[in-house]
Amino acid sequence: MKMEYKNTYVNIIGLNSLRQVFFIGVCMLLNACQSMGPIDASNVQLTEKEVLSGIKLLGHNVDLQKLPDDHVTTVDEQMKSFVHKNIDSSLTNKKKIEQLAEIISAQDKLGFTYNTSITQTAKQAFDRRIGNCLAFSYLFVGLARELGVDATYQEVVIPPVWVEGNNRLVYLSRHVNVKAHNRAEKYLVVDVDAIKSRWHFPMVHISDAEAESLYYNNKGVEFMNGGNVESAFLYLRKAIDLAPQQAAFWSNLGILYRRQGWLEYAEKSYLKALDLDYKNMTVMSNLRTLYEIGKNEEKAKYLANKVRLHQKKNPYFHYYLAQRSVGEAEYKLALKHIKRAISLNKYAAKFYTLQLTIYRELGQSAAAQKTQKILDEMKNDNTKS
Repeated sequence: MKMEYKNTYVNIIGLNSLRQVFFIGVCMLLNACQSMGPIDASNVQLTEKEVLSGIKLLGHNVDLQKLPDDHVTTVDEQMKSFVHKNIDSSLTNKKKIEQLAEIISAQDKLGFTYNTSITQTAKQAFDRRIGNCLAFSYLFVGLARELGVDATYQEVVIPPVWVEGNNRLVYLSRHVNVKAHNRAEKYLVVDVDAIKSRWHFPMVHISDAEAESLYYNNKGVEFMNGGNVESAFLYLRKAIDLAPQQAAFWSNLGILYRRQGWLEYAEKSYLKALDLDYKNMTVMSNLRTLYEIGKNEEKAKYLANKVRLHQKKNPYFHYYLAQRSVGEAEYKLALKHIKRAISLNKYAAKFYTLQLTIYRELGQSAAAQKTQKILDEMKNDNTKS
């Protein structure tokens, strides 16, 4: 079920028997359980405690009592009054979920507008009626729980998006949505993003603390990009306190240290992130950049060689190459790349859409018809699901 309004979409995705942008960095993809060659975390003398103290950025050790508390998920009396005024608490959970999605989006009710660049608390999202997927999710979960609905957060596992950037490739986004239970072992997924292709990516449960940590991470990055070093550290530190296993937060802390010239602190942060997630492309990229800055050619070259090897195994990298070849009107080369992408992942509809375009440009009508048939079958399967 999809409900459409002027400025935003709220999608209730099937009855089953989530662009929030993090720091944009250069990316690499590594396979599991591999030696890191000359990169050895034991050679770094700094401790995690020293990195988290903030002494180099603040001039003193951080006072944990002064870490920000923005009451990210708080639902106040005005919000409670709004939801109870518009939704009968005696309704079934399914009806409550559907009506809540409607009143949040409807222009004659709350009129929430989706904007991927605005991270806000639940209260701010309610008052200002705008926000990204995090803001929407905080708002929806809070109001749903006020109605007695068991609602939780999910992260959508979105594949990498490859684009040109400083002669390298970058990974752009993560996405969060809501899982709202209709009844025992039945639930609805509520997503503010109207891009249907995301609905069929894997979704993983994240705790309230993890969901809240994403807010502090985003705000920390905003402060960092705005040049407010103290606030950037405090917000990133809060994110790490809430979800210390999130590699992205440690990586962002490393970027903050690197920008201030504290390269050893940056390296320790990146290595901690890498320890948590050895496949994290952004972390590997940031570490490579650090070694290039420090003129550690051996380590930088090692990482550069590693990425070239493992990109070959990533279907989205080959999809990117196919897109680039199409842009250069090199359709035979584009066909080679897109066939490789499909051989690595047969379930990405956009691969077939690009292949269809390529076949048409090459005048291969029979192959184009076959590809169109595959797309039609995939569309039918998605409709049924």
